[in-house]
Amino acid sequence: MYGSAQVSGSALVQKTPIFIGGLGYPITITETHLFAGCQGHTFKDWREFTPEEISAMDGKKATEFYPKLIKIIDLFTGEIN
Repeated sequence: MYGSAQVSGSALVQKTPIFIGGLGYPITITETHLFAGCQGHTFKDWREFTPEEISAMDGKKATEFYPKLIKIIDLFTGEIN
């Protein structure tokens, strides 16, 4: 219970998406996906894209941004090396 809200039964609780701006692409992070600009994919899919696939998304800009995107995913998922 929070304030006057009551939750019972099989209620679904989702985290609020996280929005990040000012990095070259607007970023939206949900529990399972990251959206960068108009591209939205699971964290796993982002990690598995080839350099050619990333380049096809938005050329040199996407290729240069991709390492930053992976760092954001690592921070969010706790997979910091």
